[in-house]
Formats: sequence, C-alpha cells, structure tokens
Amino acid sequence: KAFLINDANAAAVGELHFGAGRGTRNFIYITVSTGIGGGIIIDGKIYTGSTGVAGELGHMVIDDEGPQCNCGNRGCWETLASGTALAREARHRIEEGSATSILKYVDGNMEKINAEAIHEAAQAGDKVANELIAQTAYYLGVGLANLINIFNPEVIVIGGGLSNIGDMLLKPAFEEAKRRAFKQAYQAVRFARAELGRNSGVLGAAAFALEKVKEEVQDDNKDRN
Repeated sequence: KAFLINDANAAAVGELHFGAGRGTRNFIYITVSTGIGGGIIIDGKIYTGSTGVAGELGHMVIDDEGPQCNCGNRGCWETLASGTALAREARHRIEEGSATSILKYVDGNMEKINAEAIHEAAQAGDKVANELIAQTAYYLGVGLANLINIFNPEVIVIGGGLSNIGDMLLKPAFEEAKRRAFKQAYQAVRFARAELGRNSGVLGAAAFALEKVKEEVQDDNKDRN
C-alpha cells in the first residue's frame, strides 16, 4: 500500500521524530533554499489541511506589490527571502552599477551569482553583499513573525541551503521577528537549525507511512470490537 506526502511535509515529520523537533508537539519546519517550503506539526502530527495542500508557507504574501512569483501571485515570502530572491537582487544591483566584488566570486558570470558567492563577498566586507543579506534577513523575519503570531509554536526549525549563511542572516531575522511578533508568543518559541539535512524527507516519509499503517490497524481493531 502507498501513502503520499510532499517533500517539505515529509522533512517536517523527519525533524519531528529524528531531528530538531524531537520532544515537541507543536512546531513549524521551514526550508529556505531556491524557494521557501515548510511543514506544520500540530499536536505531534503533520497538518495537511482539508485537501492536503496546507503548509505552503513560502506563498504567504509579504508585499502585495512585490516581485512576481511562479505561483502567479506577487510578493510571496519566497520571492523576497529565498536564495533565488537574494541572487536576483544582487544581479539587479550590479546592473544598476553598484560597486561590488560579488562577480569576483563567480568568475565574472552574472548567471552564476548565488547565495554562496554573496555570502563570501559579505564575509570579505563587501558593502552591497552585506546590504543584500540584511534585506533578505528583514523579509525572513517578517515571515517568521507571521508564523509565530498565527501558530504560537514551541519551535521553528530552519533548514535549506540559505540557512548555511548562519548568524549573518538568521540573527537579524530573529530580531525582526521579535520586533513584530506578539511578545508572549515570541518568548515561547525557540529557533533551531534542522539536523537531518537531505535525509529529513526520506526519514519523514518512512515515519509518516508507519503512522498511517498504525492508524489503519487501530481502525480495524475498533471495527472488530
């Protein structure tokens, strides 16, 4: 028998059982990479909504006049706070003539600009690169505040390639979330880095399937009784 779960939800289940979400009942997993995905754990179970599409965290609107998203909307979280957004803004700044060393880290090829190159430039003291990461952190923090206010989670687990920038990105994002979130809800939440890496989805899918099998066995036992 087969069970279906999307990749971000599977990763959330994986972190719940085997990673940074162990011991919690209510937490949110977000992956910040080329886009932003996520999964919502409520009372120890993945929340999939009425038709199975809940958890599309990257598509909450942060700026209704923001960049066009692949989903057709404007200003989705992932158009402003993902690795793709960071690289897009870097290219835009360079095209405008901003003085920056970012191109040096991609052999002068605009198309190869990515978060890693921008991070390297920022670490070397590049002003534009630091401004770009600060802007991304701001939008990341706005989205985090929304999640905190809506779900009041125990933990928000953050994974994905962009999170590898570390404190340069995450610390100001958490500070922005603190400024915007309800005080009581912010004080209750803990931020954690994802622990399972690329294994999160595989482990989560296995745990999800096992849960479903257990539920079916329990339902069969109830029917027999």
